[in-house]
Amino acid sequence: MRRHYSILFCTFCFLFLGTVSGLTQSVYWSPSGGVLGYGKATQLSLVFDNCEPSETPELPSVDGLEFSRPSRSEQSSFINGRSTHTVEFVYRVSPTRKGNITIPSLVFKTDEGSFTTAQVDFQVGEASVGQTGLPIEQIVQTKIQIPETKIWVGQVITIEYILTASTQHNVSLSSEPKWNPDGLILQPFGEPQKGTFTVGNERRNGLLYQTKALVTRAGTLEISPVQQHVSIETGRRRSLFFSQPEMEEFLVSSNELTLTVLPLPTPAPNDFHK
Repeated sequence: MRRHYSILFCTFCFLFLGTVSGLTQSVYWSPSGGVLGYGKATQLSLVFDNCEPSETPELPSVDGLEFSRPSRSEQSSFINGRSTHTVEFVYRVSPTRKGNITIPSLVFKTDEGSFTTAQVDFQVGEASVGQTGLPIEQIVQTKIQIPETKIWVGQVITIEYILTASTQHNVSLSSEPKWNPDGLILQPFGEPQKGTFTVGNERRNGLLYQTKALVTRAGTLEISPVQQHVSIETGRRRSLFFSQPEMEEFLVSSNELTLTVLPLPTPAPNDFHK
């Protein structure tokens, strides 16, 4: 009888170790490519199958694609004598240009060794909001403007950033404005002022942000656009007692500006004020 139990125990250990050693480890992106909408936030997962990174993965900068901070989830299962464990890092990615965008092959260190992901290719085209078929630009518009008409190097100038939204849609902010233009030293944007603005022939609700900037050099400055995440309600998800809004997130970009910055006159005339 003891020998019978010993044989069963050894058989169980053999099967268990065989199951563990037979697990396949891999690291991959899901989805592994496809079509994205310009500016529209989409979920992208970095999946670790039967292996685990020692820390949150560090991703390189990918031209044309903005990554959010990831959320982490884990899942384990034991089916038909087979145990699996998956760690998933979920990102919200927003394309910042149209055309082809590539996430190159990346190497990640895990507790089971190093693994390389396959290259991922996305084709980015126009994005529409929900089932409306409308591009985001018809619902939300942003722009930057500088009231000064003549700008000198070393001058402190006022910059205005305006975001307007159609009153026919429920629009909310998902982030603060992000901006890092070359040639300017910026103060942070202050609290925005709410107002009503005219866009074309339409009256829209909007926000006016203002900041001060020091112009650091003379010549022609190409001022990059301000970017900001917004969310738009596209419908309602209804249950027996409640309904919840269905939201889509977009990354909107303002116009670019070209500034001509004048050098300080030498010698400065008596009536010169910078």
